[in-house]
Amino acid sequence: MMLQYLNCKREPKQAEVTKHALERFKTRFRFAFDPDNEHLFSQENLDKVQHGKAEEVLAFIFKGASRISRTSFSKIDKRRNRKHGGGTVRYRNGPFDFVIEDGALVTVELCKERKFNKLR
Repeated sequence: MMLQYLNCKREPKQAEVTKHALERFKTRFRFAFDPDNEHLFSQENLDKVQHGKAEEVLAFIFKGASRISRTSFSKIDKRRNRKHGGGTVRYRNGPFDFVIEDGALVTVELCKERKFNKLR
């Protein structure tokens, strides 16, 4: 599955979704489920995630995501950016942070509840 995004030079690119990112999205979608936010968390989207169609929900949520500028990076984001050579692009929609490195969506994190990001 491919997602459309803007790279560091603001050029449109395609990003491949890794298996790791898809598995993290499934796990974190259940933790972040909020029935009050019907735009992201409709019962239909929850059913899709539970029944093997998480790619569709991931694409829908990513489509509405906005890019996080480097000036608003947290300390952890800055460290990760230095570690990976500055090619990291982050997008946010609702509680989800999407991390793109080298043309691949490598992980999906929860931006509010950091404790859920460390699940193993």
